[in-house]
Amino acid sequence: MQRLLLARAHPTHTRALRFTSPLLCRFVCRLNLTRARRALPMTPEREREIITHNECTAQPSQGVVVVTGRSVESRGRMILTHVTALNASHIVLASGSPRRRDILRALGLTDVVVRASSFAEDLDKNAYDGAHAYAQATAMAKARDVYEMFVRDGGGDVGDGVPDVIIGADTVVESRDGAVMEKPSDEREAKDMLRALSNGSSKVHTGVAILLPKVSAVTGVFERGFSETTTVEFAELTEEEIDAYVATGEPFDKAGGYGIQGQAAAFIKGIVGDYYNVMGFPMHAFSRELSALVPLFVK
Repeated sequence: MQRLLLARAHPTHTRALRFTSPLLCRFVCRLNLTRARRALPMTPEREREIITHNECTAQPSQGVVVVTGRSVESRGRMILTHVTALNASHIVLASGSPRRRDILRALGLTDVVVRASSFAEDLDKNAYDGAHAYAQATAMAKARDVYEMFVRDGGGDVGDGVPDVIIGADTVVESRDGAVMEKPSDEREAKDMLRALSNGSSKVHTGVAILLPKVSAVTGVFERGFSETTTVEFAELTEEEIDAYVATGEPFDKAGGYGIQGQAAAFIKGIVGDYYNVMGFPMHAFSRELSALVPLFVK
């Protein structure tokens, strides 16, 4: 994997670079760690982060390309050391998913407020560089939608009623032929999805957005987006097994038409990556990312 070394002199510096030239974006993405270190010599005065799995994500509405790290190697401690402070903060989950709420509770975040987004989830998949970028963009749109709800409720100003943190998430499944699967709308679509997943590898992508409404950035509210991918290997499914599983009703609120935490676990030969990511929320990546941001909103 190529790595991009970023230097920042101030803790509020955003973890994204914006380029108007896609060519320049691709060039930067290909910088390896050795060359970056030569360009940015190590000094105690300048904090550095190693951003791995770099991607260039087109933002059609803004006409720019944003380079974001899909995972950040942070020097900070994991979320467990910040649980008391985080539970004293106003944190909102912009999702009605009970699984995401339960994963946050498992992390120790027991006081998260659920406020489901009304975003239509109708972005053009073809406008994004892959299913992971589409999921990340949708997660960001959900978080921004809930932020706007709080701004409207507060009379248009960012005040005490606005949360310290808003978390958005979106999960999609990418079949081996590249089809992007969201939640099935009916039995027929659920069965088609399971047939496409049968006897092969697929990828589960979860995009996550973290908004800090009370922290200002160059473009307004501080935003951090990333995605996580897990590979899932399905056994070969018979039509009888597909019919029986769809009859349980499990597929209909889950991307790809199955839930790894339910009866579909019997179909899965193995995974590479975060189990919780397949459930709909990457526990490890999220805890790492939020832990790195805690100094920005916890005093």
